[in-house]
Amino acid sequence: DIGIDKQLLLKEIKTLSRDTGFAYQSYLGAVLTPVMVFIYYNFMGTTIAETGEGLNAGLTALSMSMFFVLMFACGLNYTAHAAFTREGKYFYILKYLPVPYETVYKIKMRFALIVSFVGIGLSSAAYIVAALMASENVFVVIINAALICGNAFIVAKALIKFGMIRDLKRPNLVWNNMKEALKNNTYVAVPMFIAAGAGFLLMVIGMILAGISAFINDYLVYGIFWAAAYIIAGIVYFVFAREPATDIATLFERVEP
Repeated sequence: DIGIDKQLLLKEIKTLSRDTGFAYQSYLGAVLTPVMVFIYYNFMGTTIAETGEGLNAGLTALSMSMFFVLMFACGLNYTAHAAFTREGKYFYILKYLPVPYETVYKIKMRFALIVSFVGIGLSSAAYIVAALMASENVFVVIINAALICGNAFIVAKALIKFGMIRDLKRPNLVWNNMKEALKNNTYVAVPMFIAAGAGFLLMVIGMILAGISAFINDYLVYGIFWAAAYIIAGIVYFVFAREPATDIATLFERVEP
């Protein structure tokens, strides 16, 4: 039902707005990532312009930008990783809503996906602006931007699903503020560490390729980089986006508000 979905989505926004600490933590990745990508790439753009080492510096900057995108826009999404914890004492409302638990879960996931996708999209736009300011090849920049989005979307969806299931299994519902809600709750931080690991591995691969770029065709270098990126994303998705052994309704029922 579109009407019910819309109401539940609005409820998510209102619930998040109740606590500025949660709102800040939830939206931080989407806002911070494009800023970091632009600043870092702009800095590297100066190196590209001054040294003429376009591919070397450009690929290094791209790989570092992907690290930022994966770690923050994909991994730092508390909209998902604390999706049920942030309900706190109001969690009981979810149990008595006249809608299936699966619908509640679906809308929470949709909301989290929107937040991550906005961050990824803005980061891709920041990359385009910074790369063009550095006078990089327009065709390469547009292709890279599209590949950034596709790769990050795969990782984001996997980690959102993973984080939400973990939080539903063990939500911390007794708290007075955001710090209490997340204190000693390592569950919500795990997706960020996973994303950071994937981003770091990709960053290392990019830097290695940048170092040997003088001996390989430019397009082949980018091809190898993106092949590695999508293999990493595929592994993350395969490992962390699996369906839970227990169905969503049963997980809801187990939670005691």
